[in-house]
Amino acid sequence: MKRLMLMRHAKSSWEQPGQADFDRPLNPRGERSARLIGTYLRQRGCEPDLILCSSACRTRETVAGLLEQLSRPPDVVYSDGLYLADPDAILDMISAVDDKFRRVLVVGHNPGIEELAIALIAEDPSGARPAVEAKFPTGALASYKLDIKRWRRAGPGRITDFQTPKNLV
Repeated sequence: MKRLMLMRHAKSSWEQPGQADFDRPLNPRGERSARLIGTYLRQRGCEPDLILCSSACRTRETVAGLLEQLSRPPDVVYSDGLYLADPDAILDMISAVDDKFRRVLVVGHNPGIEELAIALIAEDPSGARPAVEAKFPTGALASYKLDIKRWRRAGPGRITDFQTPKNLV
């Protein structure tokens, strides 16, 4: 059994006109949201062993906020390949994860994260599907149980939870 979590970066800033999309930082709301999700993961006992993160500024800052709240530091891999990646590219990266990791968190961007989050729902005992399909806002986190032993077999599984920072306030 493996656990997969997909997170959209927290709310970013648009304050600097002309700033490259890749370089946009989090705004104060986004910084708070990242910490809220980190606290949520710690309190639920769902801390990742590995974080795969887009190398964009807002995703790196989201991970920094998460890390402040976790009880133990996971391995973190920053990847240019996750920047605005489509669902297939994200799933390819997940499939390449070393099997020693049991819980993997991917921090990326829409629309790829949202599309993958929807595509991975095979079972929905939590009743989360309608919320995931309606909107995957900034800072949202979808969690899955995958009945696999090897990440190369990653694919649709059981969605166990869907949280947004707004729900945690």
